[in-house]
Amino acid sequence: MEADIRRAGCPRLMLVTDRHRALAPLPDLVEAAISGGVDAVQLREPDLDEGEVQRLGSTLARICEGRALFVVNNDPSLASELGAGLHLPEAAARRGSGPLPFISRAVHSRQSAAMAHDYDALIAGHVFPSASKPGRPPLTLAGLGSIVQATPLPVIAIGGIDQTNVASVIAAGARGVAIIGSIATAADPEAAARAIREAVDEAICRYDERRGQAMTTGATDTSVDVEINGRHESFSKGVTLLDILAERRLSTKLVAVERNGEIVPRDHFETTRLAEGDRLEIVHFVGGG
Repeated sequence: MEADIRRAGCPRLMLVTDRHRALAPLPDLVEAAISGGVDAVQLREPDLDEGEVQRLGSTLARICEGRALFVVNNDPSLASELGAGLHLPEAAARRGSGPLPFISRAVHSRQSAAMAHDYDALIAGHVFPSASKPGRPPLTLAGLGSIVQATPLPVIAIGGIDQTNVASVIAAGARGVAIIGSIATAADPEAAARAIREAVDEAICRYDERRGQAMTTGATDTSVDVEINGRHESFSKGVTLLDILAERRLSTKLVAVERNGEIVPRDHFETTRLAEGDRLEIVHFVGGG
């Protein structure tokens, strides 16, 4: 490939493959996901042998051609052969990957993000509890926000993300999301991808509007410190009560929220943005009989 290859932009919705969890064969899943709005597909099948990965990669690359960015996980040679992008683990070195249309790196901490340079994007996770990372504590929105603030590179969030919490991830500063289960295990993956993509696009639009307003007014602080049930946490400016509940996977129908001593009506959760020093008490009611 030519050394002056044009670099791809940051994907908004990336599908990461996992054939063990997918309800459909991967070629069918990828076709449906792209039709629904996925603009990047990452091939990640670590238990396949080299020949199987190469054959599957060739098939998926053809499906993605001209429609979505195709990315290979941790295989520079295959990425180069297919003219694909490359995703590297946090511990992997970038050198030797050559000129590719897209190179991303996994990060799991603010320190790792601050030391990552010369990538097209960082993929940060896992943000929420995830089936692919059982028993490992998640970053949370606060951790994601810390990573975003530590790097000038665009950040793609991964881990436990679905239509219900994707807006909170974008509000924390992510420029896109990478998803496995919410699309792969959906009965209708095209519809699932479309719903998530629409939520991502809408959230990015709102985030950019807030950023524009902040620049106009000269505001420079990008985070707010609040107290939730007696615990101090930091979030990106503009985060809403609905974002907080989505992060905790709490149903709006089963919670009561008190902000600075006053009950917040449920129909105000989406429009109530947190301010510096806010004190929240969130009570979750458990159904039963």
